[in-house]
Parts: sequence; structure tokens; C-alpha cells
Amino acid sequence: MKLSPHFDLQEFLHTSRAELLASQGQEVKNYIPSLKALCLYILEPIREFYNAPVIISSGFRGKSLNTAVGGSATSQHSLGQAADITVKGIDPAQIIKDIKTKKLSFHFGQCIFEKIGGKEWVHISLGYPFRLDKPNMQILQTLDGKNYTEV
Repeated sequence: MKLSPHFDLQEFLHTSRAELLASQGQEVKNYIPSLKALCLYILEPIREFYNAPVIISSGFRGKSLNTAVGGSATSQHSLGQAADITVKGIDPAQIIKDIKTKKLSFHFGQCIFEKIGGKEWVHISLGYPFRLDKPNMQILQTLDGKNYTEV
């Protein structure tokens, strides 16, 4: 199922936990509108700005998967409102810098530069609750996956 011109539902469902794929497919059904908003208002503008593919490393995490990976009980991944991404050929730190300096401008809830075990990515989410007229626009970073600081 296409969520937007460049994003498909399957990109949000992949997991290395094969035993949870079926439950992912069932649990996501109620969150399609949120995923479409995430794609249209956040991921498509990122793709357009860099003119490069956006790779989703963690998208929707249904309750079963979120519990299995030790995710927060209030994770926006479980509501279809967040994705962990990289952009082909772009350093994740540069994405954060472009968002912070408003070179790359769109409404968002949280934008987090995450660096854990030598891997880097950007966590990006819709505001909660999602409102285009009053976005949260919080920019954070974590270097250990547990402690967050303002950027």
C-alpha cells in the first residue's frame, strides 16, 4: 500500500523479529492515517530537500514488537507517528543541522540525533497530538540511547 509518492507501508513494517511480522500487519491497520501524515508532512519534504532516498530503519512498532525490542510504552512508533531514518549519502548530524538552522523546514514533534554502538540515525516524529498549527519542534540528541540533551 502506498502511503505517499515515495513511501510504502512495507517500509514501516519490516523487522528482524520474523515471529512478529503477522502481528505487525494486523496492529498497523488503525494507524494508517498517522503513517500517511508522517510521510506527507515529514518524510517527503526530507526526501525532496536532499533529492535522495530516505531509509527507514524503524517505523511502525506494534505493541508486541515494541515490547520485544524494549521500546517505551509511550513510543510514537507504536502510534504510527515516528520513524528512525537515514538519508542516502547524508550524514545524520547534517540532517539535524539543516533542521535546526531551518534550511530544511517543516513541522515536527521531535527530532533526535541518535548514536548508539557506532550507528547513527535521526528519529523524527509528528507532534503529539499532531497539529500543523502548533508543532512541538523539539531537537534533541542522545549518544547512549538513554539520556537526551537539547541540541
